[in-house]
Amino acid sequence: MEDSDSIKVSSFMENIGWFDISTAVNDNITNIAYFDFAINAKGELYVVFTTNNTDNFPRELVVKKFNSRKWIDISPKFRDNVGSLVNISIDKRDNLYVAYLRKIGSEYKVNFIANRGYGSIWDGIIDSYVSRGNADVDVSNVGIISRPFLGIFYNYKLNGYVNSEFIVYRGKTWANTNTQSANTANSVNIISDFKSDQVILSYITKNRPVVSIFQYDKWRNISPNIKIKGLTSDIFGYGSRLFLTFEDGDNIRFIYFDDNDNTWYFFNRFEVFQESVCKPQFARYQSEGFILSYLSLDCKILYFRLIS
Repeated sequence: MEDSDSIKVSSFMENIGWFDISTAVNDNITNIAYFDFAINAKGELYVVFTTNNTDNFPRELVVKKFNSRKWIDISPKFRDNVGSLVNISIDKRDNLYVAYLRKIGSEYKVNFIANRGYGSIWDGIIDSYVSRGNADVDVSNVGIISRPFLGIFYNYKLNGYVNSEFIVYRGKTWANTNTQSANTANSVNIISDFKSDQVILSYITKNRPVVSIFQYDKWRNISPNIKIKGLTSDIFGYGSRLFLTFEDGDNIRFIYFDDNDNTWYFFNRFEVFQESVCKPQFARYQSEGFILSYLSLDCKILYFRLIS
């Protein structure tokens, strides 16, 4: 995101380098609030974003697909009064899921819609569940997962307090998973381990990173016992290990979990992985390993490190 007005995308080709996709995702739409992206099994890129409301225009929810030449608008054509937070996920059948906030009465509730690959046709899949309180709170994002089941983790404000819940859908109804409620969960990430049918939830609350594993309808807390100064984190599973990165002051840390002794260790034994950077994020890189990216503190330089 550049100057909070454009979402730019660049592509990396092996032995060639980086090249920019010429047109911005948002085209002539400005005043962007939040955005997220996902890539399906075919390598197709989807970007979802919301805008801030102005005196002349209400908030918008926009979804776009890149078809190797241009951006195609597949946004839902309803006229909901939307909130700012948004998240996107794709399941193994390439169905597209978007979680956003919809205003009902005086409060914003979590809404969940699906696109089965039919252009701009979207179906609602959470109509039977009304989220708690007002979900339009000052946090970095909501978290969703689309496999092995549909799930949403969100924050809500009720009676002046911010709490959270994780709800899942198993084909008939939505249900609370009874995870421990967090007081203002930031940087929510949810990943799944297909081999063990585990779902792993991570976030930051009260200056601590929280990591929990959901399996067989039970939660297991494996959070590292540390305090940090930062709001951004990410989690990633590779091989038999679970990796966690997070901001701590003006630096980022990088740790991994050893399931044999239930202990977190610093990657390469360095307590500080990189100094004077922020906003770390993981991504898979073909079959060679994974990428850890991060920004310079002035947000002008984006760095990539290949971990293999």
